[in-house]
Amino acid sequence: MLLQASRFWGEVRAGERPRWLSLCGGTGTGKTHLARRLRRFAGMLCKLHNQGDFSLGPRNRSYSARFVSWPEITDGFLRGDYGILQDLKTEWFVVIDDIGATRAKMADLDVDKLFKVLNERLGRWTVLTSNLDLEEMGEQEARLADRLIRHPNVVVNCDALSYALR
Repeated sequence: MLLQASRFWGEVRAGERPRWLSLCGGTGTGKTHLARRLRRFAGMLCKLHNQGDFSLGPRNRSYSARFVSWPEITDGFLRGDYGILQDLKTEWFVVIDDIGATRAKMADLDVDKLFKVLNERLGRWTVLTSNLDLEEMGEQEARLADRLIRHPNVVVNCDALSYALR
């Protein structure tokens, strides 16, 4: 997980072609912690670009990095708030955390909206975390699993370390 995240971050800094990093696996493996760290570093690059001290691309464009929890987004759906979806489509760097966090089958509306956001984010820097592995994601919705594995995106199955208590 750390090796792939390091490679991903190196590509962000070098201005490589944007891709996704999907961190999948059980709770307690550090997925969210790592994703927050990547967003924080991306935010620092955005700040440097917006000040004119670093270039992420065209100078006349403002860059930003965002961290959002999928359960928070779906709570917004229940209130009829879909505005965040437009923001997520256009942000330079986005982390979407906890996709499928409840392990219950996602509602059709949630899956459809998530698919649309992910489809729009192809070719943009994106980090996704999920407690679902790729097989479980495919059971939820095959289109979602397809977006995760599309080249050059990388899916990392994160396993918890076993600790011996003494």
